[in-house]
Amino acid sequence: MTQPTVIRAHCAADILACIPHQLGFVPTSSLVLLSVHAERGKVGLAIRLDLPDIHTIANPTEFIDYVTGLLIDDAAGMVFIVRYPGPGDPAAPADKSVRRLADAVGRKVGCVEIWEVGEERYEQLDPNTWRPTGEGGPTDDLVGTVTAAAFAAAGSNPLASRASVGQLPDPPEVDRRKARRAASRAWDKRTRGGSEGLHAWRVSMLDVWRRALEDLVSAQEAGLRELPLDPRVLGEITAGANDPAVKRGIVGIIAGRQELADRSVLEGDASVASFDQLLDPRSGVELDPGVSQGAERLLAVAAAHASKFRKGALFELLAWLAWTLGDGVRARVECERALECPGVHSLAGFVRTALAYGLSPRCPNTARRLLGTDGWAA
Repeated sequence: MTQPTVIRAHCAADILACIPHQLGFVPTSSLVLLSVHAERGKVGLAIRLDLPDIHTIANPTEFIDYVTGLLIDDAAGMVFIVRYPGPGDPAAPADKSVRRLADAVGRKVGCVEIWEVGEERYEQLDPNTWRPTGEGGPTDDLVGTVTAAAFAAAGSNPLASRASVGQLPDPPEVDRRKARRAASRAWDKRTRGGSEGLHAWRVSMLDVWRRALEDLVSAQEAGLRELPLDPRVLGEITAGANDPAVKRGIVGIIAGRQELADRSVLEGDASVASFDQLLDPRSGVELDPGVSQGAERLLAVAAAHASKFRKGALFELLAWLAWTLGDGVRARVECERALECPGVHSLAGFVRTALAYGLSPRCPNTARRLLGTDGWAA
């Protein structure tokens, strides 16, 4: 297992500088609530909300209780409330919806700092008037903090906007055609030979995934940045992912549950109950960083080569992977992509629902509070 990188923040500017790295992109027209744990001051949960959405919440009280509940479950000792205004957003003192949310967080958590990060300056705001206190500086200075430099040294490079999240590679058209023909050929084989033939097909498709992932992880460990992926293999991976049993097997392999993966292709629909337990957000499932990185690359490249009619299964696997890793932004983007594709994508629907209720394997305390301790159906 790769050890996490420890980055120390010494001032508010360091905390503000880490937010784009926490989210994976530079926010705009957003409100970010960043939890700082009481014990050792560790940065925890980052919640990003669209400012226009906050203004149109149907039940503000229920929404505020939900957000504060997430922060309390994360053991927040203090919260940085950071406003990133866009061109159409009201000035901070006039933003009543945001101020109401911030007041509630302050009452529940007990300690908040309020900041605004604009295009030119970042400024601390008075919690009573929401006007600048005089603390802050040029926004460009946030890029030059010790925290930002440490994140950059660790390989973190936030995207320019949410629209850039999860961008797929752009392979040559000839490789796309090869991959799509391979997917069609593999899918045609699925229907041959009755139940025994289907079982053999599922086993072979899962083996294709295993070998490709193992090769990719080995290349990463050897320090190879790029490993050419055969379009025909990508086509077979796409075909396999569109079979429910193989898809469950892929999830099992990524999660390190090889026995569940094998049972998925052996038992077919009978393996659903075991699979549901793996998805349970109360379980606190942790993924091996090397495996998850390799799986993400393999799924993204396969999706870039796949036809629209077969992309959805790959997107929902990417959504599950991002959700399990705690990347809510990427998970939401991949859910949106999956649900725009033809077909029924129940895994993406599950992840979208889990995101809506703040359920994540990274926050098992929240999951236990909302779900209780007994029973689970994904």
